[in-house]
Amino acid sequence: GVGVWVICILFGVINILNYPTMMNMSTLLVNRGLGDATVAATVLSLFTVGGMIGGAIFGKVFQITKRFVIAVACTIMAMGVGLIVIAKSTFVMMAGTTLLGLGFSICMPAIFMILGMMTTPSQNTFAISLATAIMNFGGFVSTYWVMAIQGITGDGVFMPIVLEFIIFAVAAVIFLVVNPIPKQKEVEE
Repeated sequence: GVGVWVICILFGVINILNYPTMMNMSTLLVNRGLGDATVAATVLSLFTVGGMIGGAIFGKVFQITKRFVIAVACTIMAMGVGLIVIAKSTFVMMAGTTLLGLGFSICMPAIFMILGMMTTPSQNTFAISLATAIMNFGGFVSTYWVMAIQGITGDGVFMPIVLEFIIFAVAAVIFLVVNPIPKQKEVEE
């Protein structure tokens, strides 16, 4: 149904926003005099560490936050990106990417869980396949997002990250109001 498509497209948007940070990390570190490609690899590896932590604690986070789980994930991602935006040290960049990975890996299982709530068991595999495909399509589209931002602002390195911060922060506020968890009767047959 429409709700499934909306959730999947929003998941794709997360990757459209997230990929430029990953793709531009080396350039951002070099431009700030904080390191080279090797340092960038270390900084980016902490996205995975944050992701492992996020995956490990997702169940407890959902148990505590319930309908606010997406707002919490967006807040954590915004905090991580915010640190990346203001970072004047490699340590702060590392903290930012760790938080970004943590938030992403709370958001992703929440999205899959929400899709599971929105669909019947027979539809669930298609919904998750669709979400995964659109998420990866978002990664592909992110290149064009960066080129559009560069065309508008003249900056294809820093400005996409600033916009990622703004959009995740706004999304966090929106999901404080909008409940993404479907009511039981909304499950589509």
